[in-house]
Amino acid sequence: MNVLVLAAGGGTRFGGPKALATFDRSRLVPGEQESERTFLEIIVGGLPLAKVTVVIGASADEAQEHHRALDVRWVRNVVWDSTDMMASLRLGLAACGASEPTLVWPVDCPHADHDLVLALERAVADAPCPWAAVPHHAGLPGHPIALSPRACAELVASDLGTLREWLEGHRDEVARLDWPNPCVLLNVNTPEDGSR
Repeated sequence: MNVLVLAAGGGTRFGGPKALATFDRSRLVPGEQESERTFLEIIVGGLPLAKVTVVIGASADEAQEHHRALDVRWVRNVVWDSTDMMASLRLGLAACGASEPTLVWPVDCPHADHDLVLALERAVADAPCPWAAVPHHAGLPGHPIALSPRACAELVASDLGTLREWLEGHRDEVARLDWPNPCVLLNVNTPEDGSR
C-alpha cells in the first residue's frame, strides 16, 4: 500500500511550514518518554513497511535536507504558493500510480498506527470494493483516508476543489471504519493545537 503525505503548504496559521514542525509524541502514547520529532518523522517512523511519498513545497530544500534519513520518495509542488491541497494530492497520486490503494495523510495529522493502516487497507480491498475508506472516532471523520486504485485514477483527472467534495460525491461507496483511538482526529493547524 502507498502512503502519500501532503506537506507542501506554507503553514500560514501555524507560523511556518508544517513539513518542519515538531510535536511531542508522548502526548499520544502513554508511558513514552517526551520526544520532540517532526510531524514527518512521526508519520514515516510509525510505518516502517510502507512505500511513502511526500509532497513538499514551502521550504522544500530545508525539509528534504532535515529528513534525509527518511526512506521516502520526494515530490515537489513548485507552485505550492498559488495552488491548493488538491494540486498536491494530484501530483502525489500521479507519482504513486494507480496500481494499489493509497493512504492520503495530511502532514498536520502527526500520528501513525500500523493496525489502522492494515484495517484501512483491508477496507478498500474488501468486495464489493469501495472507492475509499475513512476512519471515524466518536462519530467524527478523521485521517488518513484510504483510496482504492480506481479512486486514485479518478482523482488525478478530477477538477473538484477538495477531497471532501469528492468523497461526498461518492458517499454511498465510501466505507466507514470506526476506530477506538482518538488520534485519527488529531489535526494540528495552529501552535495552540500542538500544545493542548
